Amino acid sequence: MKQILILSVTALKEKLYVAFMMIVLKIVNESEIIGEKFKFYVDSFKAAYNHLNNIYLKYDLRFYTEQVQLQDLERTRAFRMMRDQIRFELTYPASEAKGEAARILMEIIKLYGCSEISQLRMNEKTSALTNLIEDYEGKYQGQVEAVGVGQLLGALKLAQENFMKVYLARNDEEAKFSLKAMADARKMMTDAYRDLVIAVNLAAKQDTEGELTQFIDMMNVEIRKQFVNTGQPGATTGGGEEGEIPFRTATFHFANGDSQKFKLAVGAILTAPANTEGYMWKPIVPEAMPDKNISFREVLIPDKVATATFHFLNHTEEAISQPIGTPLTAPKNTDGCIWKPTVPPTMPNEDTAYYEELKAPANPGGGSTGGDIYHPDEDDEEEGI
Repeated sequence: MKQILILSVTALKEKLYVAFMMIVLKIVNESEIIGEKFKFYVDSFKAAYNHLNNIYLKYDLRFYTEQVQLQDLERTRAFRMMRDQIRFELTYPASEAKGEAARILMEIIKLYGCSEISQLRMNEKTSALTNLIEDYEGKYQGQVEAVGVGQLLGALKLAQENFMKVYLARNDEEAKFSLKAMADARKMMTDAYRDLVIAVNLAAKQDTEGELTQFIDMMNVEIRKQFVNTGQPGATTGGGEEGEIPFRTATFHFANGDSQKFKLAVGAILTAPANTEGYMWKPIVPEAMPDKNISFREVLIPDKVATATFHFLNHTEEAISQPIGTPLTAPKNTDGCIWKPTVPPTMPNEDTAYYEELKAPANPGGGSTGGDIYHPDEDDEEEGI
């Protein structure tokens, strides 16, 4: 019995994910038997793929907006006006001091690569202008005043700030769009893919005539390629005839000593039995059967918390909440009292309560009472008090 191998498609990166789904769609379209027998699942898969593809197209078209481009042109124009004025004062200085100040400012422009600002990419231009403005307003403020470009520097700073506002607003909007829309589209695509695979695998169990064999073989060829790309179990089949899927054993050991074994084809869906309350499987159970025999053991869930409540004789109480299985230290008793029931060394798997009771008094004969609890009301009544 052949089955479609189980691939964790969520592990595929964006480009691989879309490319793989495109190949699956091609295989589905080429198979008449799949289109006839699984029309509902095929239609759902095609709808999900078209939606995913549209999301990617929209994302690519939204890279630059008109407003961002407009503000980028404005800051470039403002920079050039300031640079040209500095260059003029350097070429035709009104005084030696003014010429020297212009020379220093031009050196800073060269230092940050702004001489040919139109050749800089948008992020490079943003970084260069930010550093230039900071230096001109700071340690080179004297030179800016000497050359007389303070007003032009102010215009450049305003243009840079306006650019950053629309750029960040565009990025925020695009991030919300891309993250949410793409996540939703991928989930829809993944669910449709898994539904189709499960439906075909269930039908394959009854496929005595082998009608689904060609489709399953074509799918598994592509899936094995993704095993290699993602390093998922199933990259090798471990022998057998060509096209034959080997079987491996998964053994689940319970905390009470019982165990369950499952023999499954490599890549088949691996469903773990239900855990004992408060326990989990170690190691983590994978989605698909790996290409090796594997064992799992029940261990206490480290973050499962239980509460032990200690009730004192004076009608106060103290509650201790901590992970089950961790060392449990009881509060100090009132003098002459003990806890009932006996406090265990570790936190139990459920909430528990403990009550203070008086210890039995020492035996007048010198021995102990054997640990009997002293109940004042009962003993006083027996003594006729």
